[in-house]
Amino acid sequence: MEKERKVLVSSPDSLKIIVIQAIQQIRTTREFAESPPILPIQIVTLTVILFISFSIATSLMVVPSEQIDGNPVPTIIFKGHPSIFHAFVILVSFAFNGALTALMMENQSKIARFCSYFSIASMASAMSLLVFAIFLQDGQQLQTTSSYTPQFHQF
Repeated sequence: MEKERKVLVSSPDSLKIIVIQAIQQIRTTREFAESPPILPIQIVTLTVILFISFSIATSLMVVPSEQIDGNPVPTIIFKGHPSIFHAFVILVSFAFNGALTALMMENQSKIARFCSYFSIASMASAMSLLVFAIFLQDGQQLQTTSSYTPQFHQF
């Protein structure tokens, strides 16, 4: 085994290959280290997403809820819609994890950019589900409270 190593290193062609591989490895690590830093607007956006998702998760523990199939579902907005609530919770957790991961990385690598975009998309989807649930709740309240029947007068 040692004879093979000595033979590989001692031949000029194999030495060139080893040097070229080492240079390529240094270049790739240097490119990774020299990637641009995260912009301040991205830091603010990700921090806001982090704060909002943490606040939502904290407030969901305090909101009154009912048990549907053994899972708590808030009665304020998501009453009668457990699947929308579960999708909302998953999207909020995705937004939190994506923002935290992107903020923990010091440079703007592909992974950090992906995590920041994923976080923004997850938070936008969670907010759209929240608005959808509010409209569903308003529609149900209008149906239950509307007892007005129009009266038509004949002239």
